[in-house]
Amino acid sequence: MSLFRKKQFVILAIIILVLLFAFLIGLILFKNTSFVNGKPLKGVKESNVEEKYLEKYYAETHTFHEKELNEKYVKTEIKNFQKKDTNIFGRPEYTFDVKNTLDEDAFRRYLDEYNASAEVSVDAAIVDDEKSGAYKVSDEVYGKQVEVEPLVKDAKSDKTDIQFKSYYIKPKYYAKNLKSSCEKLNQILAWNITYSDGNIANVTKQDITVNADGSYEVADLDYKKLLNTINASYSTVGDGFDVKLHDGSMEKVEKGTWGKYVDKKAELKYIKDAYSNLKSESDRTPIMAGKENDFSQYDGDLIIEVSIAKQHLWAYDQSGNIKMDFDVVTGKKNAHDTPTGVFYISECRKDYVMKGENDDGSTYESHCQRFMRLNNNGVALHDASWRNKFGGDLYVSHGSHGCVNCPVDKALALSEIITIGKTMVIIH
Repeated sequence: MSLFRKKQFVILAIIILVLLFAFLIGLILFKNTSFVNGKPLKGVKESNVEEKYLEKYYAETHTFHEKELNEKYVKTEIKNFQKKDTNIFGRPEYTFDVKNTLDEDAFRRYLDEYNASAEVSVDAAIVDDEKSGAYKVSDEVYGKQVEVEPLVKDAKSDKTDIQFKSYYIKPKYYAKNLKSSCEKLNQILAWNITYSDGNIANVTKQDITVNADGSYEVADLDYKKLLNTINASYSTVGDGFDVKLHDGSMEKVEKGTWGKYVDKKAELKYIKDAYSNLKSESDRTPIMAGKENDFSQYDGDLIIEVSIAKQHLWAYDQSGNIKMDFDVVTGKKNAHDTPTGVFYISECRKDYVMKGENDDGSTYESHCQRFMRLNNNGVALHDASWRNKFGGDLYVSHGSHGCVNCPVDKALALSEIITIGKTMVIIH
């Protein structure tokens, strides 16, 4: 016999011995073992196969993992029980189907009663920290109430080994997911702009709406009331100052529209930009507009002086050079007195129709070619084509409603040399 043939014979002998050994081991291991639905079941008589199988492989055949729920609400039936031929180890094989039927009404009643007394899950939330005045995150609480419909649906299906605790209603929001929002909210609360007069621009909790998911909304930062309060502190409008009259003399004139005031639009933009960057500031002076109450700082080319006592107007430059002068009629004495003070021309309109109410309750409409506004109460320098006389004491009984009435030609000429926002008007 050749060496090659000898090797083949040895290999074949080894394979046969291995198979024989495996068969002997199988006989030993499965000596008292039956197979049910492909699962091994040792030392069980045929009459006890169903019972023992259900006990051993409980999770694979019963609806609930909790035995007491199966006993109360599930009816288990064995169907199509069959005994097959014995396997190669001489042990029988069995097959059968398991049919579980849920008593749905009874199970629902049980769940309702259970949930009524079970602990409720609580979401984590951003809440007030009364001690610090800031926000804090309250932790979620895991309860034991269950979601009824998903549990009933699965119990009615072919699912097995359903674990009751898998249907606990979990919190929707968790502390770990709310912390960043809470930190940002506390940064917003800490932000502020403190002015040198003690007023503060900030965001309070009353301005913030916090949602359950940690999102939040901050009310529009209009700060109208704050800006009005700040303006009252910083404004010099109407404070009065020494002005130079047409004859070169100096006189202190109070009231009017001249002076420095808070530029509310610019200051509001500054506040909003600072809030966007959460940039705090202390001892702030707001952005101001207007003119200094210091005649030496006046940089205009024209000064208009109106004397109520003399019913006359002078227009002159800072050097005292008179550009024009003429008689006027001011407001009716003790009825519609023209306000005194230092003003600036805020608007010049052409072909303007003034509307108002007479002392007897009737209304009027008066057209003027030039309307040079001094304040927001309707006081202006304007032409009065309905008058043929000016000056003297006409204002005592036939004065205007508060405006300074000018001859038409003079009003037209005056409007040509004024500068809106810079021309100073002194009424005294």
